[in-house]
Amino acid sequence: MSAAALSERLAEAAGPIVVKEVRQGLRARVFAIFFGLLLIGCLVVALIAAAEFDRRLNAELGPDYFRIFLGGLGIVEFFVIPYSAFRAMTREREDETWVLLVLTGLGPRRIVRGKVASALAQGLLYASACAPFVLFSYYLNGIDLPTVLVALMLSAAWSCLWVCVGVAAATQAESRIGRALVHFLVLGCLLAATVGGIAFAAFFSEEGGRLLREQASFRAFCAGLILWALSTAWVASEGAASGLALLSENSAKGPRVALTVQVLFALVAGAFVAWLADGGDAIGAVVGEVCGCIYLSVAGVFAISEHDGFPPAFAREPGWSKPGALRSFILLVGLLALGTAGCLLLAHLMGSHELKYQRVLLAAPMFVVLYLSLGVLLGRLTPLKVLTEPVSTRFGVLVALVLGTLVPMLLSLMVHGRANDRDLNLLSPLLGLSAINNGDRGALTLRLVGACALFFGFLAWTVLAARDTERRT
Repeated sequence: MSAAALSERLAEAAGPIVVKEVRQGLRARVFAIFFGLLLIGCLVVALIAAAEFDRRLNAELGPDYFRIFLGGLGIVEFFVIPYSAFRAMTREREDETWVLLVLTGLGPRRIVRGKVASALAQGLLYASACAPFVLFSYYLNGIDLPTVLVALMLSAAWSCLWVCVGVAAATQAESRIGRALVHFLVLGCLLAATVGGIAFAAFFSEEGGRLLREQASFRAFCAGLILWALSTAWVASEGAASGLALLSENSAKGPRVALTVQVLFALVAGAFVAWLADGGDAIGAVVGEVCGCIYLSVAGVFAISEHDGFPPAFAREPGWSKPGALRSFILLVGLLALGTAGCLLLAHLMGSHELKYQRVLLAAPMFVVLYLSLGVLLGRLTPLKVLTEPVSTRFGVLVALVLGTLVPMLLSLMVHGRANDRDLNLLSPLLGLSAINNGDRGALTLRLVGACALFFGFLAWTVLAARDTERRT
């Protein structure tokens, strides 16, 4: 088979949108500039490393220069490429050219796949250019090949995650003001992701090899981080396709399936890790529960801000797959309950029966339900409803979080002269978990948080159910 025929078959298998986006991305001036800068920078650093290694016999310079090479690659992979993907999707939204692509029969998933594939193809070329220099650090002594391989896998997964998040963020804003706010938010998130990624790379270059050899928990953490990043990238890509979906398409089914599969997989992975650990402290289950609740709270903001009701075309679909904020809210509460039950079981299997752990495991999802319910009520029953969905509910969640954090702190400062009084900050999203284990009143405070979450959750469910019935048009 000739090279031309093979190229045509690969292009046909990838699809026209992928080919178009890859060609357009590789022809962009940004790609040429940063590719040249990365290549020249790595070459200069490699020449300096070679000269320094010749002067210092038996020196272990590998970790230092591995950190430099990985940091340069991280700037491109964690910031430039995700931001370019975000801007590419934003231009499609601003010019409304995505509608023409959808009408050709490509569908929102294939459009998103094209944007993501284009960005990842550029990332692969950047990594290919930097890979020889990263491997060169192995010959400078002090770092082994498994550490290099794991670091590159972590970098690839982290980059894939933020590419999908950038594309998904570009599909969420409709107005010009909304796009400007999303733009600044994406810049801040990508900057934080880049700083965090480079900082972890610096730590990994120094201690990663030793921890991978000696600590099974660190190996499990690296594997879990890679799997979480890739699964979250899947959820984000489904969210991006949902943002591009037309009214005649079911925009909720894909993200719900992806989120449910991710939660179930996380529980199975946690059980497998607990089985390998064969006992131990339950702090891992607590950390996993808190991190999972934070993640589900972010996903929940998008879930509860769906439009109410559903078109008649979806009336015959199963209840869980019909569009509408009511079903997304119920699914989210169910996933929180399932995750809590799984973490409680893991803590029990680890041989821990401490009340402080059990209280945190029970309280964390209650805070998520409480503040998401308040966001629903504020966004749909107060003057914020003039903003319409999804803006009103998302803004309602933000208002609830700000008031729930600042008001108790101000009251505590006025009454007790300090801002962190546990009794007054009991329902604070920032300090509430620490107040759960407040001396002998821990059980009482847990019941209070549970009662508030149940009460406002019931109100939110009632409002969503009423609006869902009214707006099935």
